[in-house]
Amino acid sequence: MKPPASRRADKMTGLDTLRRFTTPMRVIASEEEQALLATGTTLAIDHGGQRLAAWRFGAGGPRVLLVHGWNSRGSHLGGFVAPLVARGHEVILFDGPAHGESEGMRSSVVHQARALRRVADVLGPIDAVIAHSIGSTAALVAFAEGLRVRASVHLAGPTSGEQRLAEAIAAAELLPAEAYSFRRLFAAFIGMPASSVELEAVKHGLRHPGLLIHDPADRVIPFAESEALHWVWRASTLFVVDGVGHARILRAPSVVSRAVDWITAQRARTSLRAA
Repeated sequence: MKPPASRRADKMTGLDTLRRFTTPMRVIASEEEQALLATGTTLAIDHGGQRLAAWRFGAGGPRVLLVHGWNSRGSHLGGFVAPLVARGHEVILFDGPAHGESEGMRSSVVHQARALRRVADVLGPIDAVIAHSIGSTAALVAFAEGLRVRASVHLAGPTSGEQRLAEAIAAAELLPAEAYSFRRLFAAFIGMPASSVELEAVKHGLRHPGLLIHDPADRVIPFAESEALHWVWRASTLFVVDGVGHARILRAPSVVSRAVDWITAQRARTSLRAA
């Protein structure tokens, strides 16, 4: 048996945990996704000296921006492209920092939010957003920081950054001093207190109608987090979908059709009010 000092030396440090927490896996597009991307216009967007890979589909209609989650890529939301284009929308998808074909080695929900806003600034105005998982949280941060859209759809999105930090600390079995170090280092990495991405801090940006879609049996992001968002977002609708989990929700026909129908309906309602 190792002595206590040796066992403690084997433990993760706050810096180790930060690196693991902020380094996503770079996922390669499937053959089906590559075929889809080949039908779009490839774009390269400068974002603080790093290139963001983006694609445009359709032209001339209200723009819908698709936002992926952690360890993912824009093409994972490819199932929404054809239905949206068929309804007259222009669709933009992009790979966040350190994801897919974009540059960078490390990222976070805040980095994804900044990238989202950069894409919107360059290609906007953006009419609507469809966001999955941590991409949903990034959208909430972007709304709080001034991004304005007509409507947004949030698929299995987390609303508590604190919960994600606590999960990372538990997984790394950090000692209290190292847990404190990890939190401090993470705040420095994102350039703001971690509390800045909590629901209470971003809810003032929820000024448009929202559709929240979540499977109660989701094992990655608890359904209760969408319930919490729905509770504070008066102009939101919560749609419960069963049997799709966390990743398959992006390919479920009922989810895709519900999201596309809803976004199109929101556009029609706004047009009628303006007439």
